[in-house]
Amino acid sequence: MAKYVSTSALAKSQGLAAKVAFDRLEQAGYLYRVLDKWQLTELGRRAGAQYMEHDKYGRYPVWPEGLALPDPSSLRTVRQLAKALGLQGAECIALLQELNWVVHIEQGHWVTAAGGAVGGVQNKLYGAGTPDSLWPPSLADHPQLRCLLQRYRGEDADARSTHNSVESFKRRYEAKYRTMSGHYVCTLAQLQIANGLYLQGVGFAFMRALPEQEQLFSDFYLPRYQLYIETGQQSPDEALLARIDWYHRHDARYLVVELSQLEQGPSALTGALGAMGIALN
Repeated sequence: MAKYVSTSALAKSQGLAAKVAFDRLEQAGYLYRVLDKWQLTELGRRAGAQYMEHDKYGRYPVWPEGLALPDPSSLRTVRQLAKALGLQGAECIALLQELNWVVHIEQGHWVTAAGGAVGGVQNKLYGAGTPDSLWPPSLADHPQLRCLLQRYRGEDADARSTHNSVESFKRRYEAKYRTMSGHYVCTLAQLQIANGLYLQGVGFAFMRALPEQEQLFSDFYLPRYQLYIETGQQSPDEALLARIDWYHRHDARYLVVELSQLEQGPSALTGALGAMGIALN
């Protein structure tokens, strides 16, 4: 049976001060601090850590004896990653958000489970400084990021945006209602939502493919808020259920606007978004 030791004991066995060990575990994304308590991240759990309960000290993380403390010095900051991609820092963060690898939080961003799966770790969380992230150098060559970067720069625009592909899309999704923003949507409910968002000055994407899911398209996506919006159905089809399942599995923010809500008028959409913490005029 594996033996587990506290962070302080792990540090002592490797000739380090306890503070150094805590700092390295936090910077590498194994730990974060909430209300003066250390919490394990998914990355920390994957390294073998777990919690121990103590009558006096309460719950605290413990580690497999002999665990090699991670060295975050080989990881890149967002600024360094952006430079490798030929981007500004804000552009890089926006692309990471588009891939659902980070989510925006107050004065910074947070690495998601999907971001952790490609090697991202949280850098600073609740201490001094802005919440930031660190990434492996190999991420600059990740196929998904490279593909998105090409689309952002318009390098494959001719291949993706031909007249034929637009017409094919319209036939497939019966996009026949023109919105105030110039989008074509498929249903009157989608028309109401699109016009409501437009009049509120909210930027949105229509029929956006979910990350890594080229066959699943959300009704709407609000990039500023990283929120997916679906139009409710009297009898949800398999595609809608598959999208909702994806949102749950990836901890993605989503909102289903029911047809009964839309019958109440434009204020219903504003109220539904307000319940998600999105305050509109």
